[in-house]
Amino acid sequence: MYIHLLYYSGERSLVENIGKIQHADITGDKVFFLDAVDNDGDALRFQHNNGSHFDVIFLHEEQARAAYGEILKALRRDCSLLELDIRDLQIAGPDADPDPAAG
Repeated sequence: MYIHLLYYSGERSLVENIGKIQHADITGDKVFFLDAVDNDGDALRFQHNNGSHFDVIFLHEEQARAAYGEILKALRRDCSLLELDIRDLQIAGPDADPDPAAG
């Protein structure tokens, strides 16, 4: 499965201050073949078959679980391409709507 992922890239402090920072390079826009994804509490780690990886930071663990669940649902449906914009989930509070497709 391929993923077209829109996300805020960078370290935790960058994601925490996303409302104050107005740089275009903060938004990551990747299309990649999903080799593996791990839910690491408040981050998702996407792994490539060459051993490299990138992490996507969330401010709250519940939102990371919601994004991870959306990816697992797509895998179960045998999706060939998943369009996923998780920027709102990355910065949402713990009680926000956990549906990444809603935003």
